[in-house]
Amino acid sequence: MIRMTKAVNGQLLFWEVCQEFNKQVFVQKGTVGSTGEKEEMRVKLFQSAEKVMKDLADEKARQGYE
Repeated sequence: MIRMTKAVNGQLLFWEVCQEFNKQVFVQKGTVGSTGEKEEMRVKLFQSAEKVMKDLADEKARQGYE
């Protein structure tokens, strides 16, 4: 699991990604203190779920998440 946060206008936003069942990646995002939104992504046959998660986290880091 990778968890990241970012402060915006006095609110703390969260973003996290985790792997379940080998080829499913779940992304959850929202404001700290809320359940947020959850999105499921299927990993393609020859892709690594760990690499997909790292790539998603790298993109969030470019957007200011730590």
